[in-house]
Amino acid sequence: MPEDTNTEVVGVSITPGSFGNSIEAVSSANDMFEFMVAINKGFALEQQAQYASMFKHMLSVGHGRTLVHCTAGKDRTGFAAAIILLALGVSKAQVMEDYLLTAKYFNLEKEVDRIAKKYDLGMNPSAVRPMLEVHPEYLQAALDAIDENYPSLEAYLEQHLGVDAQAREKLKAMYLI
Repeated sequence: MPEDTNTEVVGVSITPGSFGNSIEAVSSANDMFEFMVAINKGFALEQQAQYASMFKHMLSVGHGRTLVHCTAGKDRTGFAAAIILLALGVSKAQVMEDYLLTAKYFNLEKEVDRIAKKYDLGMNPSAVRPMLEVHPEYLQAALDAIDENYPSLEAYLEQHLGVDAQAREKLKAMYLI
């Protein structure tokens, strides 16, 4: 960020893999795919306090400018973007379409070897691919977890993320034209 933007950086620690899974148990592409499905489910069920903190900050700043990012910008950030869009009233179908655009703009081939070395996984780089890929099943696991555990999306937003009807209206005023 340019130095003259008065940018406030707010760290929200979201630890993927806390949903009872560990990357050390991954030995194949199928294992990695299942790991990614599980951590996305975990975003919705186990990282609620962190996403609530994100919303609290967004609602407190009084303007509609927020940059959300993570290492690859597709899983933790993907769920963050999805839940923000859902809070704004965007349809699940449109949210999924937006999420899947990540695959179009992420250079998977460039990253596979780098990530395999970074995590010292000691496995065939093809087993790492699902970590970097974008599959609808990933985000769908989080959305299904919400549907299966809460009476409605609105109940989830209110009870666990602190985003009640009034907060949703404020977000709409801040972020929608």
